[in-house]
Amino acid sequence: GVVSQINENTEDPNLNDVHKIGTVAKILKILNLPDGNITVILQGKKRFEIAELSQSEPYLKAIVKEVEEVRPEADDAEFKAIVESVKETSYEMIKENPNIPSEASFAIKNIESDSFLINFVGSNLNLTVQDKQAILEINDLKERALETLRKMNVELQKLNLKNDIQNKVRIDLDQQQKEYFLNQQIKTIQEELGGVSHEQEFEELKQKNFDTVAWLKVENTNIEFPIVQANNNSYYLTHNFDKKYNVAGWIFADYKNKLDGTDRNIVVYGHNMRDNSMFGSLKDVITEE
Repeated sequence: GVVSQINENTEDPNLNDVHKIGTVAKILKILNLPDGNITVILQGKKRFEIAELSQSEPYLKAIVKEVEEVRPEADDAEFKAIVESVKETSYEMIKENPNIPSEASFAIKNIESDSFLINFVGSNLNLTVQDKQAILEINDLKERALETLRKMNVELQKLNLKNDIQNKVRIDLDQQQKEYFLNQQIKTIQEELGGVSHEQEFEELKQKNFDTVAWLKVENTNIEFPIVQANNNSYYLTHNFDKKYNVAGWIFADYKNKLDGTDRNIVVYGHNMRDNSMFGSLKDVITEE
């Protein structure tokens, strides 16, 4: 039997420190991790309620009773519609979330039990333990499905908003990268023709942004940007080279570093963007030893 703690920071919980409604679970796999921790993969079977504690040492042992589930009638059209909405919303969330493999759609599609589907989806939502516990404790399956769908819609709205922001940032970054790339090509042509030197180009960048301290270029990537340095490590997390607010920020050097040649190592910060902008393309050239 598995129950969640009321306060996860309690090191040695007793009966008053755990929720009374839990889940009968089957152990599917035990993984021994390299750091010494153990991960156990469980599959929930049915719910139970703790009646009384029968043992406290060396581990908690209790007398439990099964929690009866109130199921809707077989011809309940509203319940069927809710279940279909749960499935459809699951597919949308999988599509919108790059961290969920697309194969998860097949797992949802192959679940035949309505009860198992609702419990499976609810347990995998990005919710707090308290929110998941509240869903678990709903006895009426139809109401549990409806509450799960409510939570899913909130999560989907958050995902859509996050993706919209990412798209706007990517468009902004792509435009800036294009401008710098074209400017760099123009400068190279001018140098070959005896025009603007690197020193002049750098001075122009400093005039545009006085925080400019260096130029970073990584071969076989699209990383080729001016590096800035502020008097803190917060400003350029949310501001671009033009000092305009941007959630993607800009590539910047640690404010403690001295770029006069005295520091042997320079710490440079930048986001690992999913669209390969900024430091996103580093994964194409870095290999694990």
